[in-house]
Amino acid sequence: MKYRNPVIRGFHPDPSICRVGNDYYLMTSSFEYFPGVPLFHSKDLVNWQQIGHVLTRTEQLNLSKAGSSGGIYAPTIRYCNGTFYMTTTNVSDCGNFYVHTEDPFGKWSDPIRVDH
Repeated sequence: MKYRNPVIRGFHPDPSICRVGNDYYLMTSSFEYFPGVPLFHSKDLVNWQQIGHVLTRTEQLNLSKAGSSGGIYAPTIRYCNGTFYMTTTNVSDCGNFYVHTEDPFGKWSDPIRVDH
């Protein structure tokens, strides 16, 4: 199989990948940009399609204090017992939090803060 490197072109730092069955899901940092945390899907780890963003509502992502290089850093995607989880840090606002969904193509929950 022939592929290009990087497999996801453009500005997509800090990738995190999760496999569920024959499907792969990848998310990346979004920093001070809204909507936050681009989400991609693949069946072969080579051909990726963006299926949306994880943080799509202002209730999920406050960027009012985010300057250049602020906002969302290094999201991580995990899957357990039918639920997808994304944990990350908003360095400009609330710190560490996670969201969840049963359908990564759909809406994600409101943030659940994680105390230090």
